[in-house]
Amino acid sequence: MKDVLKRILVFSIVLLLSISNANSYEVVNALKDITVPQKNETIEIYEIKEKEEVVIFNNIVDYYETDPNKEEFLAYKAEQERLEQERLARLELKNNIASFATQFIGNPYVMGGTSLTNGADCSGFVQTVYATYGISLPRTTTEQSVTGTSVAIESIEVGDIISYGYEGIVTHSAIYIGNGMIVHASTPELGIRIDNMYIMPILAIRSVI
Repeated sequence: MKDVLKRILVFSIVLLLSISNANSYEVVNALKDITVPQKNETIEIYEIKEKEEVVIFNNIVDYYETDPNKEEFLAYKAEQERLEQERLARLELKNNIASFATQFIGNPYVMGGTSLTNGADCSGFVQTVYATYGISLPRTTTEQSVTGTSVAIESIEVGDIISYGYEGIVTHSAIYIGNGMIVHASTPELGIRIDNMYIMPILAIRSVI
């Protein structure tokens, strides 16, 4: 892992040099004398032979053909790429859910209801929207406030569930749609609508994807 961390730092340096239009051998040679202070020590990052064959992808050094840590590094890189693809897929799904939920604005609020067209209460609305995408949620606002994983307000994402209430008692659920706004089944008078996310005290924010 120590070597992998060194290589990551090398990549960052190579990227900066690549931007300056240095050719690959200039980049390789430029890395020879780089040192990093660590716990009062000077550690040489990597020794590279002048004639070393270098594999370059998108102007960034990928690996050295004779590098003894090549397999470890490629495995690390593949794992990072896999995690990034998962993150992007998760964000796309959450955005699709939020967009889908907004299609029912103007439909009625019905206590105990779970129909997106004929009427739903707040937790029924959230539950049915997510169920459309194969995600099973509890029925009540209290249960929804503890499902999934907790999210800090500064890290909230489109598609997260916001639970509201007073004095620690959860009374309302909504879906965050971005830009400080939510979509929710509001009241019998107002129905399903979009509002500012700070309509009442926020008790929990949960991600279920």
